[in-house]
Amino acid sequence: MGGTADRLATGGHTTDAGGTVGGTADPSPSHRLATGGHATGALGPSGAAAPMDPSSQALIWRSCLLYVDAIVLTASSRQYMLDILERAGMLNYKPCSTPVDTHAKLSADGVTVADPSHYRSIAGALQYLTFTRPDITYAVQQVCLYMHDPREPHLSAMKRILRYLQGTLNLGLHLHRTSPADLTVYTDADWAGCPDTRKSTSGYAVFLGDNLISWPSKRQPTVSRSSSEAEYRAVANGVAEACWLRQLLQELHHPLRRATVVYCDNVSAVYLSTNPVQHQ
Repeated sequence: MGGTADRLATGGHTTDAGGTVGGTADPSPSHRLATGGHATGALGPSGAAAPMDPSSQALIWRSCLLYVDAIVLTASSRQYMLDILERAGMLNYKPCSTPVDTHAKLSADGVTVADPSHYRSIAGALQYLTFTRPDITYAVQQVCLYMHDPREPHLSAMKRILRYLQGTLNLGLHLHRTSPADLTVYTDADWAGCPDTRKSTSGYAVFLGDNLISWPSKRQPTVSRSSSEAEYRAVANGVAEACWLRQLLQELHHPLRRATVVYCDNVSAVYLSTNPVQHQ
């Protein structure tokens, strides 16, 4: 993926057709935030990188942090949503109050859509929109699972997302300075939610203070034999993301002073996390 500035500012994610979310930190974040490369000092006569003085390094850190803040505070997706609705021919459709039907699950059945390329085009545009609209992440992940062979039920689910956007054009992600700035993770899983494979969908939300900075939704690669197993996998993914973010903040000279709190709504998964003996 691209530079870490985009990842930190937009929630840290690029989403592929299966809802996969990720990214890795390289060992030199200062210049990487602006360019995606490595931080080096000025070149000496021999072409080798000369070390920076402390004042120059401090200026780079402040500049990079301001660069991230500028991306966050100036991001606006209203016009982008209107463009998507115009491409889909749904500017005048009646708005919908929710982005997904919670009572029905998408499957691979149904009549093939007339224009699969158009379906993929709109789905790809919605993927980019999840950078600033975490409320549609799960719904977009579900419709993107069938980009290879879209059917009419998948198209109907996508139209529901567009109708939801029609009524929520003014919504967005609000990021502001908070104190104390601690990491908090909320995890959840939809056990055996896929009617075809019986695989679970897991997700988590990571808050830095009061700011939501990371929010994935991804189908688990293996079948979980219990809800506890599915929830435990979601907790493991959330903890891995929290460790990555803590390391990133430490590299940015803003280490967290308190432990990260991870919330899970499954008692058995909590027991598994606190007592490794329970794994047996």
